[in-house]
Amino acid sequence: MTRRDVARLSATLLVTVLAFAALALLVTGGTGPWASFDQRVLDVVRVRVFPHPEVVVALEVLAFVTHPNAWRAVAAVIAVVLWQRGRHGIATWLVVTMALGGVLSPLLKAIVGRERPVFADPVSSADGYAFPSGHALASMLFAACLIVLARSVARDGRRSPARRAVAVGVVIVAITGIDRIALGVHYASDVLAGWLVALATVTVTTIAFGIRPGDAARPPTASPGPTSARRR
Repeated sequence: MTRRDVARLSATLLVTVLAFAALALLVTGGTGPWASFDQRVLDVVRVRVFPHPEVVVALEVLAFVTHPNAWRAVAAVIAVVLWQRGRHGIATWLVVTMALGGVLSPLLKAIVGRERPVFADPVSSADGYAFPSGHALASMLFAACLIVLARSVARDGRRSPARRAVAVGVVIVAITGIDRIALGVHYASDVLAGWLVALATVTVTTIAFGIRPGDAARPPTASPGPTSARRR
């Protein structure tokens, strides 16, 4: 990883951390433009989603499919495959990144302590605090890891794997975020906060592990055997 890469990622990290901190301060106040925006979104949800049981059932199924543990399980399978192919560094990076996100989610929820939306006639429920959304965080974390992995397996600067990963990632992140808001278990700002934490997490681990484009496409480095040792 070049100094330019580190500088660019460090700038991304700074922006995401500051944005999350500012958003946390805004939502804990409970007033202002963000509170009004969150309430307007909930009003739309209550009118357009709650009266349709079939839509609610579909959203509940989607919530199960996009549960954070589902993304962690998929990431674990990918990590095992990478490890078996000798890509130990990037496999470890993937596991550490997903695990770190899993630790940050409940920790930040407890620190901010924002209650979930309250309805007189809720169609769904969720435990714990709301900010940031754990589903949104995990989905963005997995999507970002997928994009980094796609860039790392690209050979000769080809961008097609990364472009496909971006397309898949956008779909994953969008449907998960919409699902959490539509079920009325999160404010829109909770979802945005989850995305910011995920981006910051991936940025930190990418810098720490020095992940570069093409890393997973390079042949594993073989340890020197007795013959090479004698030649030295």
